[in-house]
Amino acid sequence: MGDQSTDQHLQMTKSKSVHIIQNYLLRGPESVPPPPSPPIEPNGLPFPLPVYKKPGTASTSSRHINNDCAGHTNSTTPDLTDNSSKNITKQSFSSKRFPEDPNRTVATSQPRPQKKKGDDNTTNIRDTTTSNQNNGNQNKSTPSTSRTNGTNGTTSDPSANSSKTITKENSSSKGLPEDQNTTEATSQPRPQKKKGDDNTTNIRDTTTSNQNNGNQNKSTPSTSCTNGTNGTTSDPSANSCKSITKENSSSKGLPEDQNRTEATSQPSPKKKKVASKKNTKNNTMCNQNDENQKEPTSSTSLTKTPKKDENKMNEDYLKMMNDVFHTVLHNQNLVHVIDDKAIELSNILQSANKEYQYICYKLYTRMVAWHNIFKICKDYMPNLTDENVIKIFNFLKENKFVDTDYKQDSVESLLKQLPTKDVKNICLNLKIKADSTKYKMIETLLNRCKRQPTICGIKSTSNIILEEITKKMGNAIRINDSFKKHINHVYLLATFTNTRFQNIEDFLQRDLKCDFPAFLPENYKVFSGREEFLRYAEACELKKTVEAIKNNDTLVLQEIGKKVHETLTTLKRTNDEIYLNAPHLKRFTAESVYCGILTNICETLKTKYADKVQEFLEYLIENFPRSHRIGTWYMILCDIFISRNLSKEAVNTIITALSTKKEYILEYQIYEFAHKAQRLKNRKNIDQYCHDQLVGLLVAPIHLEHFPQDVVDAKAIRRDKSGRKRLYEVHNSDSSKTYNTVEQVAQDYYVETCGYTNGIHCEDMIIMKSFTLFFWEIIYSQNPIIPGTFVSKYQEVPLDMYTTDFYKNRKELIDKRLKDIAEGWSYEETIEKATEYWNKYSQISGLCGLICETLDIEFLNIIVDCIGRKILSKIYERLVKDIDQYQSGMPDLILWNVDEKKAKFVEVKGKNERLSMKQQLWLKYLLEIGANVAVCHVHCRGSKRKLDDN
Repeated sequence: MGDQSTDQHLQMTKSKSVHIIQNYLLRGPESVPPPPSPPIEPNGLPFPLPVYKKPGTASTSSRHINNDCAGHTNSTTPDLTDNSSKNITKQSFSSKRFPEDPNRTVATSQPRPQKKKGDDNTTNIRDTTTSNQNNGNQNKSTPSTSRTNGTNGTTSDPSANSSKTITKENSSSKGLPEDQNTTEATSQPRPQKKKGDDNTTNIRDTTTSNQNNGNQNKSTPSTSCTNGTNGTTSDPSANSCKSITKENSSSKGLPEDQNRTEATSQPSPKKKKVASKKNTKNNTMCNQNDENQKEPTSSTSLTKTPKKDENKMNEDYLKMMNDVFHTVLHNQNLVHVIDDKAIELSNILQSANKEYQYICYKLYTRMVAWHNIFKICKDYMPNLTDENVIKIFNFLKENKFVDTDYKQDSVESLLKQLPTKDVKNICLNLKIKADSTKYKMIETLLNRCKRQPTICGIKSTSNIILEEITKKMGNAIRINDSFKKHINHVYLLATFTNTRFQNIEDFLQRDLKCDFPAFLPENYKVFSGREEFLRYAEACELKKTVEAIKNNDTLVLQEIGKKVHETLTTLKRTNDEIYLNAPHLKRFTAESVYCGILTNICETLKTKYADKVQEFLEYLIENFPRSHRIGTWYMILCDIFISRNLSKEAVNTIITALSTKKEYILEYQIYEFAHKAQRLKNRKNIDQYCHDQLVGLLVAPIHLEHFPQDVVDAKAIRRDKSGRKRLYEVHNSDSSKTYNTVEQVAQDYYVETCGYTNGIHCEDMIIMKSFTLFFWEIIYSQNPIIPGTFVSKYQEVPLDMYTTDFYKNRKELIDKRLKDIAEGWSYEETIEKATEYWNKYSQISGLCGLICETLDIEFLNIIVDCIGRKILSKIYERLVKDIDQYQSGMPDLILWNVDEKKAKFVEVKGKNERLSMKQQLWLKYLLEIGANVAVCHVHCRGSKRKLDDN
């Protein structure tokens, strides 16, 4: 018997020890007393206690045990469903207790008494922040804000039907600073429940209770925000209440909220046959109205807006794209240059469902790449069913709108199109160390591809990676190249008359509420046939490419220049007789576009590749002698000779240009040649004959000293970034400082010291927009009919607007309007006309865009009053004769005084800035017509500290 009792005693002791260790592993250190240090084996045991040993290590410390447990418990998230209350606590053995607060009620860990059958264990945490009881009429809203915070900044949901508290504390987490009004319930072991016990966890968070016995006239908003410690915000309108607390191993305490209630974890008891009932009550606001409630009571939350269950399809986007196709396909003067196959595809797309059209257009406007069909469809149309996505996929594939076989692409290109996380997963799946950047991981994978298997039948690394890519990409699509080219042609045909819409992004971003000018498109063929249009389209694509290349990539520009030069030499020369009636349409030829490309390249490369540029220029001058760019070509050629110190060649170039091509050279270029000649004519290697011939061709130089000059001193502030405009320090009357641009400094000077009441930095904007209003009816008039001026509904100006032919074609109408403005109309009639034109046309996108954005009717009247009708008429006269040349170079500032009816035009120059030739010509012209002008030089008194551009 003695031996039997001893064996039973040993067996019970061993069972208890094993049970303690199991609880330690599963529930954490709170389930067992702290282990003694060093560990002491119980007396009387003939064997050592079993100790958990972490695989791969020799340590048996509680830290290793806890870390191993954390690896199992932190990797997954329990499924928290509504109508439930869960308190899950994970605390490490070495976690510190919270610092004590004298005003906080803390229930420390205590062994729970054994409960009898039927006992109800209830944990009730109630945080009531505001209760408004109104016995009478409530005329204004009663806002209530409640925030219940955990320890990680997580915001819980006060209107939920479930309460969930999840606390995670790692081994080295530190205590949080306490709050005076914080109530914390620390971990308490739950008693074992017997059959029939009802375990109820009730967490009630009542934020606002409004009881109205009278009429409620306005809403009673309640803002409830319950925060944990992770900075997340939950939705108060949901049907769940969640408080999730996570404390990292090295996280420090966060500042506490004054109205925060923290409930630390409590181990859940083991459930027996009878399921425990969990009831969570959370009342965010209760409005009881005995009488009529006129407006509903609203409850708002400091949370992100819940995802709306709606179709995200942009109807305006779809409308604009379909309108482009409709414009071309229903215009016989445009559709004749499209082949039959492209027309067939266009008709199929136009007759398809709008979902099919939308995805097709999005593939066109997005960057060309492989897109998973489900992802791209759900990105734009979340409500789209999987069945409809498959239908879209089949439709696009069957009609060859897209490509689907991405395995034909290289592994490198496919990897580059995958997101970084997918590339990282591929590396991990292949047992390759994931690098910090995507491109390094791709480089590692490509290096692995170079290793070929030595055993037959084994897949190559390249094929294995391709299989991994296939898993990531799924059913992917990419817009078909030929179909994309077809859409490019359709878009170009619809918008080639409007340079503002050269890129489709600009077209799609326009305001649909802004109308185009009203006119009837002409029945006129701009392109005689398909081949002519295709050459023009190819030239336009190359033009976009050149514009996208940075100027410092000179080697690429040189190669493009050679290609353009060769193309021009083989291109069939345009017959000028075709354009006798409409010379302004010649710019819509491949020849004209290539000439423009080569001109821009010459401007960029004239210093580095002077010999090649000289070759290009000599070819252009010889083959296109009547081009409007002839003055630019001669100017660049002259600059090349001057840079090489070839004065005689430079002088001969100027003589040739002014003697043979002067009628095609612009006014400012003639003055530029004169300015260069003044420096060249007296050089030693210039013989007398050349000198005399040159002097006879030159215009009189402009003397800058004849312009009125004003000088302003200001403290300059250096900028950290080069190329940025200098700022100036200004001291205000309240002893504060501001930093203004050079134009603002000059404007303040004239307003404060020269008797002007106001001013604006506008350059040509105000003059151009007022000109557009006064001449609107002439600009958009189709009587007389001028061939080829209105051919597309997307035009904002007639096609001869930026040529000298615009004035010639409408000379009588324009001259009459100029006379009316100057003296024909009375002052009252002028103001009346200005008001009428502004009301009619200011909200239509015309020559200068929307006029109403920068010019209101009051300001328009100020311009007429202060500048004067005669001077204004003269300014318009100069503009209308060559808008392309004279719309730039106007003075920076316009200043005025309404009481004295005076105005002043001021060109402002800062340190080391000089007047351009266009600016000099405008100042000269304004002086000649009697306008008040000045040049204001803003000098620097001293360079102050650098100003951060950020």
